[in-house]
Amino acid sequence: MKPMDPIAADGQPREQRILAAIVFTDVVGFSKLAATNEARVYTSLQRDMGVITSLCRSHSGQVLNTMGDGMLLCFTSAVDAMSCAVEIQRTLYAQSQTLPANDVLHHRIGVHLGDIIMSGDNVFGDGVNIAARLQAEAKPDGICFSKTVHEVIKNKLKIDAQYLAPRQLKNIGRVEIWQIPPIEEARQRAMQALIAAPLENKQESTGVAGYKAIGLVVATLICLTSIGFLVRMAANKGIPPSAKPGSAMMDKDAAVRILAKGLHKGEKPEAPPNPDKTSTTVATTPTVSELTARLESLKKSLSFEQVALFLTTEGKVLPDAENQSLTYNDLAQMKLWMDSEVNGATASNKIPISLTLNGAPTEVSIFRDPSGSGYTVENTHGEQQVVRFSQLGTQGITAIANALIQHPVLHAQPKAPNWLSEFQQQYPQ
Repeated sequence: MKPMDPIAADGQPREQRILAAIVFTDVVGFSKLAATNEARVYTSLQRDMGVITSLCRSHSGQVLNTMGDGMLLCFTSAVDAMSCAVEIQRTLYAQSQTLPANDVLHHRIGVHLGDIIMSGDNVFGDGVNIAARLQAEAKPDGICFSKTVHEVIKNKLKIDAQYLAPRQLKNIGRVEIWQIPPIEEARQRAMQALIAAPLENKQESTGVAGYKAIGLVVATLICLTSIGFLVRMAANKGIPPSAKPGSAMMDKDAAVRILAKGLHKGEKPEAPPNPDKTSTTVATTPTVSELTARLESLKKSLSFEQVALFLTTEGKVLPDAENQSLTYNDLAQMKLWMDSEVNGATASNKIPISLTLNGAPTEVSIFRDPSGSGYTVENTHGEQQVVRFSQLGTQGITAIANALIQHPVLHAQPKAPNWLSEFQQQYPQ
């Protein structure tokens, strides 16, 4: 979307007025943060600006300007602009789950559709001014957008937007505003709504009272459990399945072999049963051999977090349990990092990996599954399949980790080579 003929006959930059969707970003409290630790904050800013730039380009946008801690993005489509804004906050949130708190910056975003004036490297006009004012109205990690944007996207994008009362914006006037709240706030609100939901005790026509109340209680407990798990797993949007005989996890190449040689359309990977499921019957204290068998089963499931938890609870009596738990905590961190990196990859920004199948190198690509249920894996024929982390097998996990170490999508992880080395020691191929 570069201006055509930007130089006038007299050699001076030529002004052009265009209708564009403007996305304006800003870091909350940047000056105060920079005063505390300038070098660290600027490193974090460059990392986030790289993420924003990549997402802008993948949504057919253009970075028009960077202003200190803010960025001005331009799109020919309001739908593309809003899609990009949502993806920015989603990606930055996922990234934040794997970073130290001091390395996390909180961005606000404003989006407006209107006239802008371009003159050389300068961009100005009401469209820019309104987007900047909307950005200032947004909550940290949130998005505010104008009525003109809402009118365009309301039937095209499914987003959780809230209407705010018209606000008086400085030097602009009254503007009707919609907002998309921060992801964490939306999750907390959903949890509170579940807790506060009234129970209906109306008697049914069968004469049995309380069925609806009981059903709502059960549903609420299930939802709360799911939300709690999602918050703990943070960037990991897929629930890690467990291993069973004959599954892809028992055969380290099974999943990738299917992916590389032709995917079955519409076929979804089978979700194996959970080996950690315990009986309601009170059991005697397990023996060392039983605990060892349980540990091996958990290891094969590639559920690192579950292994670490087991080794610090009932499995702590096993030999070398403390050191092993530290190792599996590292592997759990490796998985969160990999999830975060894959969440930053899109269909236009895939992660290429090379696998060896039947002695021959095979190329596939990995990127985020929009539904959040796993990784999208694409073979050279363009066929795709969603695969959960554990179904990638040891070879697939090693290949993806190696690719991300060499070419990170969002940010480099200095600990990743050590994590991969620990993984390969625990899961020799």
